[in-house]
Amino acid sequence: RDGRLIVLLGDVAGHGITVAGTMAQLRNALRAQLFAGAEPAEALTQLNEFVMHMVPGAFATVIAARVDLASGRVEAASAGHLMPYLTESRPTAAAVPAPVKLSPPIGVRGGTYAPSTFTIESGHGLVMFSDGLVERRGEAIDDGLTQLAGTIGRAGDAPASSIWGAATSGYTDDDVTIVTLRRL
Repeated sequence: RDGRLIVLLGDVAGHGITVAGTMAQLRNALRAQLFAGAEPAEALTQLNEFVMHMVPGAFATVIAARVDLASGRVEAASAGHLMPYLTESRPTAAAVPAPVKLSPPIGVRGGTYAPSTFTIESGHGLVMFSDGLVERRGEAIDDGLTQLAGTIGRAGDAPASSIWGAATSGYTDDDVTIVTLRRL
């Protein structure tokens, strides 16, 4: 309601209809908290409390970012989710992880969520993604993250579909979600 953009990306552990239903419950609970004005870290704390009482056994990672479109200021929090990358509009050697503090996944008793703030400079962007983009059977996830950082850096301000094509080479075992934002 205040003109800021809220971007969420999450992943519930497991597969199938039951997990899809759990994702819908978590999405709606988190959206309600953010709509009511909670900051991202506070909303994740409230979501974790909701899960502990209403959806016991659920386990999820989430990253929430609230972006002021005029200034590029980002308020963010991560519940065990992979860190997004900051990009430049011109190709560079590699993208850099956004300075977001990592906190426990949703579904961990007593989890608290650290707030982070940073700015997306004019001409730069933010790339959020799910683990399916970087996880490969038999390979360390760090290798996938290093490859992705290089791919994003070389891509500049390319759309998500280009990043997906370059990073996966058509090989994925899991669902892939990529969200790209660019500040003009």
